[in-house]
Amino acid sequence: MKTASLKLSSLLILGCTILTGCNSGTSGTNANNVGQSAKTSSACDGVSTWSATQVYASAGTLVIRNGNEYKNNWWTQGDDPATQSGASGSGKPWTLVTSCSVDPVVSPTPTPTPTPAPTITPQPSESSNLPTPIAFTPTSTASGTINYHLNLPYGSGNVEKLVLTANYTDLLISNYVAGALLGNMMHTKYPKLNFNRDYIYGSLFGQLLQENINTTNYLSTTDWINPVANERSSLLASGQGGPYQINDYSKRLENSNGYGLINFVAIQKGLGFTVEAQDNGTQTASSGPVSLDQKYFGPLAAAYFHFNDMNRLAQNNADTWGPQYQYYTKCMANLESANSASFTYNIYDLILNAAYNAGTYSTIIGDYFRICAGMYTTNPEKTQVKSIGDYSLSDTQYQTAIGTKEAAGSTFILYPRQIRIYLDQIYNQPKFTTGAISGTNKVSLTVQDIEYVFENTMGTLAYVNSSNAYNYIAYSDAKKAFEQALTQNSISLTGSLVISNASDKVKFFNLLDSAINNLATNLGIDFTKTTQVTIGGASPSPTPTPDVTCPTNPQVYPAGRGSYVSGSIVKASDGNLYSCNKGVAAWCNSNADAYTPATGWAYSQAWTAYTCTK
Repeated sequence: MKTASLKLSSLLILGCTILTGCNSGTSGTNANNVGQSAKTSSACDGVSTWSATQVYASAGTLVIRNGNEYKNNWWTQGDDPATQSGASGSGKPWTLVTSCSVDPVVSPTPTPTPTPAPTITPQPSESSNLPTPIAFTPTSTASGTINYHLNLPYGSGNVEKLVLTANYTDLLISNYVAGALLGNMMHTKYPKLNFNRDYIYGSLFGQLLQENINTTNYLSTTDWINPVANERSSLLASGQGGPYQINDYSKRLENSNGYGLINFVAIQKGLGFTVEAQDNGTQTASSGPVSLDQKYFGPLAAAYFHFNDMNRLAQNNADTWGPQYQYYTKCMANLESANSASFTYNIYDLILNAAYNAGTYSTIIGDYFRICAGMYTTNPEKTQVKSIGDYSLSDTQYQTAIGTKEAAGSTFILYPRQIRIYLDQIYNQPKFTTGAISGTNKVSLTVQDIEYVFENTMGTLAYVNSSNAYNYIAYSDAKKAFEQALTQNSISLTGSLVISNASDKVKFFNLLDSAINNLATNLGIDFTKTTQVTIGGASPSPTPTPDVTCPTNPQVYPAGRGSYVSGSIVKASDGNLYSCNKGVAAWCNSNADAYTPATGWAYSQAWTAYTCTK
């Protein structure tokens, strides 16, 4: 979940208020009007000061209050943006867009001023907590155009264009490496889960196009995703979440029993703040870590945010009161069946992107789970699933096709399909009828570039080694894993992979899969591992042992599996007792070996050793 931010002047509104996953609910027509006003010369030019008596009926209306720019999320009157604004999912009527230096003087015809040259920072020196990347000059090539920030169907409203050149290839690779790691973690959690690698591995690049201020400004000669300093700083302001708009990066989700990004061992070091700063709210009130905008680490942070959405969905639906409880278990089982490997039923990326964009309690994700649960057996879901990813449909057509009450004109009804259409343009694969896909794009990645980017990206992750030292992954270890993967996949380091070609795309994905698996095996890394402490920080005070009498005849695991609830106590194979953690009964009832108490690699996510007096 995330919120809108600033584009140089109001241009971010074009990128975020229009059809990005910024929860604005802006309609296409209103979005285009905003886009025209975005061409003014100062950050908040032409935006009116908030009035307590005025009715703000159209979602996405911009106002100024106390030197800050806000947009409304729905009809509102009398709600002061200064006190009634919050991140997506907060239930607040206003969302902060940006900070203005002063309240603007509204003029019917602003006098244009020359656009200043962008301020380019050569290297992200503030990211001193990250290793210095291996310097190289990309030799990959790219040509064609990606249409993004789209109304659907294509041609019905706003559109921006990214002209593909060699400049963007290393950024694209780093996003795909992070996407492949996301896929690796998803299979660690759910080994039998079927998902479409086109859309899971590419989702982060699609998200970057949709959420970032101005990806067209990217320069491969720096290590920033956003080399323009004031754009970057606005994205890292308090309440923002960097170029991927992961504005809840600093919070445990779904609640205090869940995880925040800082709880993941692999990225805690790169984020650079503490578990304590997360839990006491200090980090939320502070500027975001600059590492979120670093081109190798930033995509990984977004990948972990998506992975944590999987945890949130499981946590939410572990008990009967969960928002999608009646569909969740059946849906996840359906996604493990052989049928879900086919395109029509391979829909988990849509669910995951709906969770990211609209939230885990949203109308659209409820409908996605309903369709997923019934897609093989019940009507109308057997028909609705065929349209669930259809980006040729307008909002109202989509409402009818999948039976959703999600609002037309909202970002929620668009976002998962927008990510797919952006990626299908890269792959030259029109899965549905659209004029957005020319079929002439070409992205040719040299294997040498892929290796360098793999080393730089995976080198921003950390692990606790066999000597109990918390270190970044060495570039030499990443290189070894990658070159093992070359041999395993019969790929030459001197060759190229054209990912806009179907067969080369599969080779690219297989190469990344093998390299990540090799790295995990070679170093003994579990990329999903979590911690409740700041590694290397002060140890928490020990919890007093409660004076509780042990149960007389506890169930011996797995007896009773399927009926466990939060607090259920079982006896494990090691002879000790374990209690099912609060809010995660679905994990306790899972038949996955990972959650077996005492022996499963992830058992601590589901079970806690139960201390009692015999």
